[in-house]
Amino acid sequence: MTIAQRLLIPAATVLLLAGAAQAQTQPSTPATMPSPSVNIGDMPKWSEFPVPPAHVPTPADIRRNVGETDAKGQQLATEIRALVWDNSNPEAFAANALNRLDQNFSKPIEGAMSPAEISAFANDLRRRAAPPPIAN
Repeated sequence: MTIAQRLLIPAATVLLLAGAAQAQTQPSTPATMPSPSVNIGDMPKWSEFPVPPAHVPTPADIRRNVGETDAKGQQLATEIRALVWDNSNPEAFAANALNRLDQNFSKPIEGAMSPAEISAFANDLRRRAAPPPIAN
């Protein structure tokens, strides 16, 4: 037996005995406590459970809907590939787009607020603002 083994065995024995001496059961451990009483009146009744959904799609319906969506996606991709993207004359494209707009919407707003009025309006809104109620 080596010196380390001779020292280790008594030290382990002392630690084991010290741990056993410290281990005492508490009178209120979960094993000795009475079980909580269950109030059946607080439990939900079967009549209070929600009604199960009536119109649930079947797997065949879902498969058909996914197929239809995929077909529409393929059709859209085909239409997009058929588009002619002309980037050579952007001015003509912009003029054409502006001509299709309603002229009433492309005019500046009459009586627009000045930056000082906008700032005063924003400050007034901040002053009157109230935080939302705290959720319980």
